[in-house]
Amino acid sequence: MATTATVTNLASASLFFMCTWLVAIVGAHLRPTGYNFLQNAVSDFGSHPASRPFAWAQWLSMSTAAALQTAAGFLLLNANPELSGLSALAKAKSGLTALGVFAGARFAIIFFPNLVRENPPPGQERTDFRVFLTIVHLLLAVVAFASLPAASIQIAEGVQAAGPLAGLPVYQQSDVLLGLGWTTLGGLVFMVATIWLRRFDGPKVFGLGERVYYVTMALWLFAFGALLSQS
Repeated sequence: MATTATVTNLASASLFFMCTWLVAIVGAHLRPTGYNFLQNAVSDFGSHPASRPFAWAQWLSMSTAAALQTAAGFLLLNANPELSGLSALAKAKSGLTALGVFAGARFAIIFFPNLVRENPPPGQERTDFRVFLTIVHLLLAVVAFASLPAASIQIAEGVQAAGPLAGLPVYQQSDVLLGLGWTTLGGLVFMVATIWLRRFDGPKVFGLGERVYYVTMALWLFAFGALLSQS
């Protein structure tokens, strides 16, 4: 079927962009920025001249991968009339919508870098415009970080319920997909906990928390892309 081929091609393209993301994020960490990986946020790489291209590339590639998976998922569900009217279909589509929101927020954040620093170097002093960009950046980050766990769990639960009825290949590994979905939620909770630790004069390890969450996000996106490519 043409639809199946399109889904496979979109999913395969998403895996290419996830591999691009992996190269970009590693490249950003290898640049001579002087950042502390335990403390500095990943977004800090977007404001440093040495790492800025890599940071922009990782945002763009991950958002593109998520957008391609969203499109592939909707195509796959709509190509199966057996699912029409099922609550499981509504749950899966809700999850795919959340994945699309994640993709949009990750893309938009490229244009709103985090430019406010506690001890800014010369030439990067706090201004109203920099504060505005940073506020929008933080809002987009909240949207992106909150939407992926919701997307990953809802998609996996929808596939578990609807997959056997439509013979969806992704059903065979839906337990893995759901487990990774709950892992993203755990990663988000851990990251938020590192923010509260800082507020209560605990260790400054937000950078570690965010990177743990990044790993859980990437694992789920790689897994979902791989399963969709088998459809």
